[in-house]
Amino acid sequence: MKNKGGRPPIFETPEEMQKKIDEYFEWCDNRTRTIYDKDTGKEILIVHPAPYTMSGLARRLEMSRRTLVDYAEKNEFLPTIKKAREKVHEDVETRLLETPNQTGAIFNLKNNFEWIDKKEIQQTGDFTLYLKRLENTLDEIESLNERPKLKAGSIQKAS
Repeated sequence: MKNKGGRPPIFETPEEMQKKIDEYFEWCDNRTRTIYDKDTGKEILIVHPAPYTMSGLARRLEMSRRTLVDYAEKNEFLPTIKKAREKVHEDVETRLLETPNQTGAIFNLKNNFEWIDKKEIQQTGDFTLYLKRLENTLDEIESLNERPKLKAGSIQKAS
């Protein structure tokens, strides 16, 4: 990829980027945590997967979220980033269904995956009569505009 001035690209090829993306998901899936077992009095290391996030992915790629979005606009990187983005999206959506506190997941989906709050209004009934009345009213207004205007002093008192 040619650089048109400015900072050199972080990744020269989609394959190079994919390697780092795979490292990020592997790290998330294998993150560990130490817990204390009261019965044995010992510390136990358990796998405690980290949630996938676009910010975490960007950090692993050593770039900002904005730069990651910009890379997605480069045709050769689009499939690589789109695949990673969908994996993050799926994880966030899954966690949304698994947790009682959904506010953070909803925020993430709205800001990273174009989810929106949507209200639908369903109307029933026949609007034909309403439209006919509206059409008649508009015709009346139009005919008022076509009438000749009275000049001042032209009104005479009826005898």
